[in-house]
Amino acid sequence: MPRTLADHKLMIQGCLSGSSTALHTSAELEDLLIHFSHARRIAKGEIAPDSHRAKSSAAYVDFVTRMNVGDVRSLYANLCETVHPASASVALFFTSADDTLTVDFKSEVDFLEKNAKASRQALGGCLMAAFNPALLTLRVLHSFDHFTKITPLKKVNFDAIPAWPPIEKLLK
Repeated sequence: MPRTLADHKLMIQGCLSGSSTALHTSAELEDLLIHFSHARRIAKGEIAPDSHRAKSSAAYVDFVTRMNVGDVRSLYANLCETVHPASASVALFFTSADDTLTVDFKSEVDFLEKNAKASRQALGGCLMAAFNPALLTLRVLHSFDHFTKITPLKKVNFDAIPAWPPIEKLLK
């Protein structure tokens, strides 16, 4: 989204300022916005545009995995094993001693803390994948000089985000 907005900055600015009365279209921008608002699981046999098809969890895991930010697949597998009803998710609440199971809610916290520590790098990568596009989009929208600005966003250094340099170039 941020790259597409930056690609069309002049056209969008012209429309927002009223200096352009021409009708402009962008199939790419429209598809991104439609995907954001309408993407869902498409039933077998249902006819729907590609922009309506939700991406699978595997596609998102693959996307973040390609960022090389830690073992995202293991993190995802661990989280699935923990939250879906299964032996591992039930066993979290018990400790065993002398053939006796005891409910122990602290064991869940210990398990989660241990996994969070082991997956710190992958968790950071997942957070970047989730928040960087929104932050970059806000930064692009700032360049239109039409929206309320979030002043601290100007101080954020986006240089470490691979998508930023080409976007920044388009905004100049």
